[in-house]
Amino acid sequence: MAETPRPWTVLTHGTLEKLSDRVWTVAGALPTMPLERRMTLIKRPDGRLVVHSAIALDEASMREIEAWGEPSELVVPNGWHRLDAHAYTQRYPKLRVYCPREAKRRVGELVRVHGSLEDLARDTALEVVTIDGVSNGEVVLAARDERGCALVFNDLLFNHKHVGGAQGAVMRLLGSTGGPRVTRVARLTMVFDGSLVAKALVELANRRGLYAAIPGHGDVIATETAQTLATVATTM
Repeated sequence: MAETPRPWTVLTHGTLEKLSDRVWTVAGALPTMPLERRMTLIKRPDGRLVVHSAIALDEASMREIEAWGEPSELVVPNGWHRLDAHAYTQRYPKLRVYCPREAKRRVGELVRVHGSLEDLARDTALEVVTIDGVSNGEVVLAARDERGCALVFNDLLFNHKHVGGAQGAVMRLLGSTGGPRVTRVARLTMVFDGSLVAKALVELANRRGLYAAIPGHGDVIATETAQTLATVATTM
């Protein structure tokens, strides 16, 4: 039975964090668990926006984004981060959708997929970095701007604070909260070679001009970013 696409549904979310002239990000709630998810927007040189892991925001926030640039490409980073993808394609009919090859069937249940992440155009503002050692096709987007380099992760990197309640206790036991990390869930479900992932994290930590690592869940890592990624690599 086909899934019913979710309409534009605004949940609790934060304010837009403007990391640079080319990189904005915002955290928002999930409907069934006390875990924040994070959307990141990267502005291409021609003004078009790449939307990574879409979140439906309130109208004032969406108007602010639209005044900044035109949402033109949507990255659905894996088969589970598709909650608001359909709503975005309805709001922006010209939006082109990209996801990992491994997620094409699942993402395609809700939206038309225009290409894999390898098809996403590279330019002076955006590089797609393949991560060896993961099985779900996740990549890291490297955004270049006037500050240097910001790295956009998804489920490979969490930086989520501990939360209360029974679900929060479970997430804590699973190692999903409590600072920068590759979670136990990620190790079980998407990492098949920890040594390769560790190598990739070290290489990312050594990126010239690195000023921020943006996780799929939790706070932006904007201080001692390189050292933090290198430390996470040692845990693999």
